[in-house]
Amino acid sequence: MDTRKRVIVAGTAVAVLAAPIIVLVSGGGSGNAAHASSNAQTSTSTARVVRTDLASTEQVSGNIAYDGSYSIVNPPGGNAQAVTQAEQQLASAQAALAADETSSSDTDASNWFSLSQAEAAVNNALATLTADQAAQSADCAGSGASSPKCDQDGQKVNQDQAQLSQQQTALTGAQLNANKAHHQDQAKLASDNMAVQNATAALALVERTATNPGTTYTALPAAGQIISQGQQLYAIDGKPVPLFYGTVTMWRDFRLGMDDGPDVGELTANLIALGFGGSNLTQSNHFSQATADAVSRWQASLGVAQTGAVRLGEVIFEPAVRRSVAPPPPGRCWMQPAPPGS
Repeated sequence: MDTRKRVIVAGTAVAVLAAPIIVLVSGGGSGNAAHASSNAQTSTSTARVVRTDLASTEQVSGNIAYDGSYSIVNPPGGNAQAVTQAEQQLASAQAALAADETSSSDTDASNWFSLSQAEAAVNNALATLTADQAAQSADCAGSGASSPKCDQDGQKVNQDQAQLSQQQTALTGAQLNANKAHHQDQAKLASDNMAVQNATAALALVERTATNPGTTYTALPAAGQIISQGQQLYAIDGKPVPLFYGTVTMWRDFRLGMDDGPDVGELTANLIALGFGGSNLTQSNHFSQATADAVSRWQASLGVAQTGAVRLGEVIFEPAVRRSVAPPPPGRCWMQPAPPGS
């Protein structure tokens, strides 16, 4: 491996010292080398040497870097607070939906009871009218048409008809109110369901890109350290972040239900290569229950929570063995490919 380094000095004071100088001066006036004899001896004389102290300093900017090095950056994504907020928003939306479903059910039950009472009142008024009309027909037949009883029956039938009309109007009003309340409740429930769907999607998105919730680097590689597959690159809040081999940078979390992809295939290949695949895990771009079980076994070997899922930043994918070349700045780990055979 080419180990040459490019170094640009940063923030250093540049000083120039005049070193002792001896000046050789040609003697003999205006002699011209073109006219001098080839075997002529040139005369010399000496000049006084002057030593000069430090004249000035100048601050310059620049970087000290290693040729061929690059940075491994912990991927950005949703933090623990964002996940918690998304979970709270979903819980709030679900609670609002449940409350409105209960209210809608109660309203429907109340309206149904009112409609039942109104329909019963209409049926009773209609039965009374029918009975009184039958009595009127009997009392007013033949010579009874001019009897007081016939007149009374007529008045009663008229009252029954007015009562029936009133009960029918009340039933119509109850039906309109019930329909209006039902439509309003359905519109509110539709809005609540949409809010739940949006909150669910928001939570799924932030969970998909949720990063390691740690905030402090608690272990870093030493300069020149060789890190191989499965070994720790660094640690965050005491939790190791290992190196996995792969050319696809991790851009989402690994979990059950995720879409298939080559990044899943990389994870699967590493789990199998490191001996965590067991008897059920086969190479695939699909995150199965067998993959989740293998992840749990790998997490157990690291001494971290066995969730069966891997968040962004909990593992780093790089093409091959890495070598740490310098103490990394905050949030970064400076690495370079290790020499062949490392």
